[in-house]
Amino acid sequence: MRILLINDDANFMHSIIPAMSEEYVVDIAMSGDEGTQMSLVNDYDIYLVSDYLQDMSGSEICRSVRQNKSGAPIVVVGKSSNGLVDCLSSGADYVCNFSTDPQLLKAQINAMIRTRHLLSNKEIVRFGPFTANLIDRVVKRGRTELALTRREYDVLIYLILNKGKIISKEELLEHVWNQGIYVFSNTVEVHIKRLRNKLITDSGNPIIKTVRGFGYTATI
Repeated sequence: MRILLINDDANFMHSIIPAMSEEYVVDIAMSGDEGTQMSLVNDYDIYLVSDYLQDMSGSEICRSVRQNKSGAPIVVVGKSSNGLVDCLSSGADYVCNFSTDPQLLKAQINAMIRTRHLLSNKEIVRFGPFTANLIDRVVKRGRTELALTRREYDVLIYLILNKGKIISKEELLEHVWNQGIYVFSNTVEVHIKRLRNKLITDSGNPIIKTVRGFGYTATI
């Protein structure tokens, strides 16, 4: 999952980036103008926006993102109640004070992404003989935990959250890898192969199906 953090507060960035980087690919914009330009060229899963930037208000950024037809959740961190109210009126999904605990903020973001992908607030997602704990980031078959790398987990969960859709190689690269499309051309194929070797079902039917010429889809 890819998140755009639009903030120029060094202290806030220092507190929030470690927590977000545990589960997300984090892009950073140090101004509202830079952030809105990045929202035009990249497809983000969620936005974390400051309402106290020097060049733009949080509400202006929210309106710009929504005008770009992005339906991704927008979380705004602010200091003024009036400003945060304006952000909600301009398209923000959730607002909080800048002093909110980073782990609490991350948990709220996780819940919003699950809701967006029609998983409500489920902690456990079942697919075939497997379960994925979206809180602990653990995949099991029965009681046995599978040894997945972080990237393998991220690829699997992105496909599960987008079940029913065909996800292209380029989309996986953009949402799962920090380097985006600049990583080696066979990276996705290698990770898909490793996942298939680990996600073996009794029937032999693959959890991840290749749609030749288009991409991959989760058969759950």
